[in-house]
Amino acid sequence: MVKKSEQEDLVNDVESLQLAQDERIFIKASNLFVKKWSKKELNFIEYFQNECANNALEVTNNIIKKENTLRERLLLSRFKVLAFEIVEKWSKCYERGLKKCNYKQTISLELWTTGYQWVKSNKSIFSTECDNLVQYDIPAGDETKITNVGIDVVKKMKWYTFDQNQKKAFAI
Repeated sequence: MVKKSEQEDLVNDVESLQLAQDERIFIKASNLFVKKWSKKELNFIEYFQNECANNALEVTNNIIKKENTLRERLLLSRFKVLAFEIVEKWSKCYERGLKKCNYKQTISLELWTTGYQWVKSNKSIFSTECDNLVQYDIPAGDETKITNVGIDVVKKMKWYTFDQNQKKAFAI
């Protein structure tokens, strides 16, 4: 569907869309993404624009309805019993070792070291409080400084192409 030479760039662009800071930025970035890629890969964009309900949540919901409720409304007492049966049945996957659960978080020494070095990197951090929430803006990558102007560019979405969006939105 997508030319081999374009695949890596396309995947990178889709991944960057998933990192949008909020819904407003995502909507603008996705519109610019469509504009950029419709010139190169129209078939993919047509596919991309059609929503697909075949995701894991929908499938799981469908399995529960088919196997357990038969798409009927249940009395609360019956629902409670059924919910426990479903959880017990699905939990057996863990008992057989099919799915591994960690009871405490495991983190490698390398990751601890990288985190420590990041904390000590002297990056400038801006914090803004609004509605009992604090937003922190930190320079991305190797950059150590950010400015209010740079933050403004992101917040006011001052970009006109998808590539500008990636460059400016991911600088902070």
